Amino acid sequence: MKRTELRLTSLLLAGMLLFSAAAAEAAELKLPSSLSVIGEEAFFGDSSLASVTVAEGTESIEARAFAYSGLTFISLPASLSYIAEDAFEGVLGLSASAPLNSFAYRWCVVHGLIKPSLGFSHAGLSGGVLDLPRDTRASAVIPLEITAPGSWTLSLSSIAPSPASWITADRLSGTGNARVSLTVRAVPVKTNYNIAEIFACRLTLTGGGKTASVLVTLSKEGPFINRHVNTGDPVEDIIAVAQSQVGYRGGANAGDLDGDPAGDYDRNYTKYTKFMGYGATAWCAAFVSWCAWQAGQRGRVKGSVTASPGAMVGTNVSVTYFNQLNATQRKNHPYLEKYGTFLDRSLCRPKRGDFIYFRWADAAYSTTFSHVGIVLSCSEDTITFIDGNRGDTDRVQLQTIDRTSPDIAAYFTPW
Repeated sequence: MKRTELRLTSLLLAGMLLFSAAAAEAAELKLPSSLSVIGEEAFFGDSSLASVTVAEGTESIEARAFAYSGLTFISLPASLSYIAEDAFEGVLGLSASAPLNSFAYRWCVVHGLIKPSLGFSHAGLSGGVLDLPRDTRASAVIPLEITAPGSWTLSLSSIAPSPASWITADRLSGTGNARVSLTVRAVPVKTNYNIAEIFACRLTLTGGGKTASVLVTLSKEGPFINRHVNTGDPVEDIIAVAQSQVGYRGGANAGDLDGDPAGDYDRNYTKYTKFMGYGATAWCAAFVSWCAWQAGQRGRVKGSVTASPGAMVGTNVSVTYFNQLNATQRKNHPYLEKYGTFLDRSLCRPKRGDFIYFRWADAAYSTTFSHVGIVLSCSEDTITFIDGNRGDTDRVQLQTIDRTSPDIAAYFTPW
């Protein structure tokens, strides 16, 4: 059959479909796969149209085929090889879909019916993070799909350690959809639960004036990995690190520190105390110190397993403490009177990122500070904070407490 005959046949079919759609007042229309050509002015001025699906097999959309219609969305197939410049003349607010890299896709991008996407895809990619399996070995190849409407470039930026020392990409530029193969050159060694034991690299994709990125990480640590990339804002960085640890529990022994939530055994074996160089011991302050270290604040917060602000941060810190502390308690914490501000608790509101210290009012050891956490927010009535190893749970938790609780002993801001 000649092309002109195909066009005549498609015009007749389109006219029948137009009549049927108008009669039924249908808003959605699926054209048959036998329709090779959508002819000139086939759906011209049809205000009943809202959505049209053009079947695979259709080769051409002719002049003013959908002009001045009520069309708002059209799905186009890969088989199309021609779309008239005025096929959608006078159609306002139209959007389209088409297979990537097809003629229809490129035509729609040029004519503004498809806003091009740019990004990565991988089965293990979640929330912008591709966390490679812990059993990943050196020389492993990781395929990463790139979606791009046109030319693109890829860059690898250093987090820990430099990308070149542990991961490479087989290509850094291209056009359209592509696959990039990442090759793992080295794997971390699980030793001290230091940030150096986590390999991380930021992949940034640039194309068409847009950017997309993914964080690729590899660690021998368990599920509670600090995936946060530090911004230089100590408050937001330490909070982000602490939030990545919510739910963590220690293990039954020094070799079991990955945060397994099962069992009722002693939970004082943690990665936080191991990082600090201690064995099984109370670990609330070790957790805070670990978070500060991971947030890049290792010089401003000392490592310590004691819940004492003086021991953790030294002197000359901004401390606020409260009137339930007696003379013996203040004697045990002399930096409070030397560097701190004595306030009525009803007047004090901690800031985001402050450390919150407790001394249990009914405890026999109440002459000391007993616990520490990191403040997230403070409302009129409550304080929200993250801490570890509080009470019988022995885990990292998101907590709230009454703002005027007598168990709160002090706040301070080390930033």
